[in-house]
Amino acid sequence: MAFYQTLPGERLVWIALGENELSNRMYLTEHGIEPRIVLSAVYAGLTKINATPALIVVGADGHVIRSWVGQLNSAAEDQVRATIRTFF
Repeated sequence: MAFYQTLPGERLVWIALGENELSNRMYLTEHGIEPRIVLSAVYAGLTKINATPALIVVGADGHVIRSWVGQLNSAAEDQVRATIRTFF
């Protein structure tokens, strides 16, 4: 969770599988992450997300800019940070 704690929660939408939004928000908050928006993949109709963690960067126009699935190595973490800096 350390990597996710470094991400700017006010700029991200957190999506989790299987649980409802409240359970997901409580889990994130307990781990020091204060998300602005939390969605449940199941309730949001995002059935193509089938692994966790999944990070998806979506532009203001609603198009996916980049995505990552699974545990990230340090190079992928750097890509996530660079992508967020570039677009937000």
